[in-house]
Amino acid sequence: MLSSFLAVDLKHYTVEIISQSQGVFLAWIPAGVSFRQDSSQNTILNEIVLNYDVIKPMISEISVIDDTNTWWFLVTFNEAVLGVDVSDFGLKGRASSLIISAVNSVSKKQYKVNISNLDVGTISLQLKSTIDITDVIGNSIVLGEF
Repeated sequence: MLSSFLAVDLKHYTVEIISQSQGVFLAWIPAGVSFRQDSSQNTILNEIVLNYDVIKPMISEISVIDDTNTWWFLVTFNEAVLGVDVSDFGLKGRASSLIISAVNSVSKKQYKVNISNLDVGTISLQLKSTIDITDVIGNSIVLGEF
């Protein structure tokens, strides 16, 4: 919804748009409705594509998957994310010899966090505080421990 359209000077305008929901939407100035500095009307359609997204990505589920000789965490985010790698995760607990050996994408929302150096003990997977995981629009992830 267009809330206001104000001239700042002869070349610049301030446009206030209020989104009714999240997602991609278009804003445009149709040809013939605004004036140039020489008082002639605009001749082309000026279109801007906007993506309104205020929901931050977060981990929605973590599952432990085990195979005969290996096991890993399957991390599921609430939306598609970018920048996920081995440096984003840490282990906390009593099995001190365990390490995160790799992080592989299963989908844009799911990642497999591989664990090596099998050991007996209890651990949890946590996101480090220095991560750069974002959603596709650039919202930073909500940190937490699982």
